[in-house]
Amino acid sequence: MIYKMIVQFYKRAYSQSLDRLRNFCIIAHVDHGKSTLADRLLLLTRTITKLSKDGPSLDTLPVERARGITVKTQTATMQWREYQLTLMDTPGHVDFQLEVVRVAGCCEGALLLIDAQQGIQAQTVRNYERSCRVGHVIVPVLNKVDVASEEQIANVERDLRTKFGFEECLKVSARTGYNCESILDAIIAKIPPPCIQKSTGNSTRLTVIDSHYDTFHGIICTVKVDSGVLRKGMSFYHGQHCTQIQVNATQIGILTPGHVPCEELHQGMIGYMFTGLKLT
Repeated sequence: MIYKMIVQFYKRAYSQSLDRLRNFCIIAHVDHGKSTLADRLLLLTRTITKLSKDGPSLDTLPVERARGITVKTQTATMQWREYQLTLMDTPGHVDFQLEVVRVAGCCEGALLLIDAQQGIQAQTVRNYERSCRVGHVIVPVLNKVDVASEEQIANVERDLRTKFGFEECLKVSARTGYNCESILDAIIAKIPPPCIQKSTGNSTRLTVIDSHYDTFHGIICTVKVDSGVLRKGMSFYHGQHCTQIQVNATQIGILTPGHVPCEELHQGMIGYMFTGLKLT
């Protein structure tokens, strides 16, 4: 039932304007609750029907499940109040910050997540500075308020004003779901839609955010459509001059985080593309 609702929504979404699109990432110090918040947002938007007992829905690698950390950025698109929101859950550990760098330029905004007990940490500052450099609209979110004292919360709010200039922040509990709907509304209200990029003629330009290899489908890419329209069956050239290779979009679609096939991805949308490229 949920799958059918998702497919019906995206069939309507293809014709909508950029104003209805929001691309954002969650950035934070390690263990401040990024993956838990991502799961909560997916649950609130009915993108998933229940929380997994095996760990966060977006942490799919064995090492992520075993160690309880996010290693690779995962993408999921959801619907909220007739808006299409694409979430990118980034790693918090310093060893995987290249993941954050790669994703940052594909989003227009970021949720800066802070643990209400631990307050501002090293990666909080680094991620904030990186987001500012790429022009993100930053929405500060104070997490774990259900287990923090009023004094701790007040101290962190004061630090956020002093260090970053945030006059207010959203106070939530990703674990219990307290006030998490306000995050979805803030994303729509504060984070801008994707920027319009003029294309040359009828050309379609893509940014490859990530890729992985599947033994059946070959290389699967996570892409953002910078200009034009990506259609199933289109051919592209990747690389420059003598190193160019032809890539065919054998299947495209939306990540929810599972693969939901579609016929078109429009400008500003983030999704996946099966290339059919296989190891020989």
